[in-house]
Amino acid sequence: MNVKSVDSKIIKKRNKILDGQVMKDIGSFIKKQRIIKDVTQEKLSEGICSISYLSKIENNQIIPNHYLVKKIFERLNVNEDCFNVSIKDHEYLKEAINAYFYYQNDLLSDI
Repeated sequence: MNVKSVDSKIIKKRNKILDGQVMKDIGSFIKKQRIIKDVTQEKLSEGICSISYLSKIENNQIIPNHYLVKKIFERLNVNEDCFNVSIKDHEYLKEAINAYFYYQNDLLSDI
């Protein structure tokens, strides 16, 4: 296996982990907003999904699709931009990690 294919696999794995983390964080964000607004899981999930499904989202056991996120945010009266800021922070972090990763590769090739 050559170095480029190893690098490619590492990059794909790292990006998959980082991308998954953003969507996992949405469950914690939803739970926090629900508690702040004093809304029960039953009330929040009504007509959107089951209570157990919402619980799994909030506990980061499953990643919700965009439709569910939109409906839950509407019910909580939360602007999607609130969470999009977190996504922008994630993109910045991803770029910083990529820069660090490639910088390390440059150092390794000089050795």
